[in-house]
Amino acid sequence: MNKRQNAFFNMTGVVTYVLREAPELAGAPPALLRTIADLNEKRAAISASLAVQGQGSTGATAEKKAAHAALADALMVLVSLLQAYAHDSGNAGLREETRFTRWGLGRTRDGELPAVAAYIIRLATAHAAALGPFGFSDDLLVGAESLKGRYSELSTGPGLARISVAVATARLKELFADLRGFFRDRLDPLMRGLAQRYPALSGQYFSARVIIDPAVRRKKAVPAAAD
Repeated sequence: MNKRQNAFFNMTGVVTYVLREAPELAGAPPALLRTIADLNEKRAAISASLAVQGQGSTGATAEKKAAHAALADALMVLVSLLQAYAHDSGNAGLREETRFTRWGLGRTRDGELPAVAAYIIRLATAHAAALGPFGFSDDLLVGAESLKGRYSELSTGPGLARISVAVATARLKELFADLRGFFRDRLDPLMRGLAQRYPALSGQYFSARVIIDPAVRRKKAVPAAAD
């Protein structure tokens, strides 16, 4: 990952935190919840690609660490959807069952993470029908299962076969181009449209969007991102 990609990815992490922690999220429109879920999924895809790239550049330890992060990201997408549904439906039991944080998942021990992943995936599967309005799709489950299997292999076996660094780098470039387009064409316009309804959230979003990513320049109070 080059410096520009790293700056952009760091920005997406701050934006994700701002959106996830916003109190307005409890009553947010489904379109925003779906867009946040898509953002998390795209970040997880980049984390997974970085893990593949690590096979040919930084060795098995870095590869497993990146796979751990990718799995934790994917699981947090499911947890966020379950939490949103639990809050919306007043399901106190489900709220207790989903008291996970990204920080906690990231620090879960190697031998325990696959079991935690299986538990979260089972919860999401059980509530799949109700999670649709919050941005759930079968692809999220498939992705989480795939990352869980891959992480289990890296934790208990020799790991996956090495893949060309050039191929992995090209894939990473495609993912970042897709993510930049996602911000430009979907998330930025959506947040501009919600500025009047959620002024504080919109302001925090665009502050993170401008300060962290040096490629973005703000010309107005609510800018149009120009990557």
